[in-house]
Amino acid sequence: MFWKSRKKKNATIIKELIEAGCTGLGIKTKSYLKEVPEELIELAKENDFPVIDIPFYYSLSDIIEVVYSRFYVLENEKLNAKQKLLEDISDIFFSKRGVMEMTYRIAGFLNRTVLLLDEDFRCIYAAKKMSQKDICAKGDILKRLK
Repeated sequence: MFWKSRKKKNATIIKELIEAGCTGLGIKTKSYLKEVPEELIELAKENDFPVIDIPFYYSLSDIIEVVYSRFYVLENEKLNAKQKLLEDISDIFFSKRGVMEMTYRIAGFLNRTVLLLDEDFRCIYAAKKMSQKDICAKGDILKRLK
């Protein structure tokens, strides 16, 4: 009833959720709707916008707990990776394996090209992807980007 009586308004709401950066929509069926309307499913598919049918027996706190746990695990993994990077750099430093190895380790962590420049913007070391092999040779002077 709710969806059928307000099709145009609900389509606008879905589009606004997408524009606002929402990653999906959860609907508790049996509580507010008997089933997820086909129009909503089609609109969601057209916009690659997930619509999740949430069973009535799940409470908001159950859902929040699962989502929070997942975010916590992801953030903890990132923190562990950063801690490992710091340990690796410290190990490289104290074992006197050099700045070049540190540069390569940082580039590997970031999955980016890392350039070490002197005060005159001359390239000292470059840890780079093979696709960027000509970006900076030792001694090259780089110009500031505008």
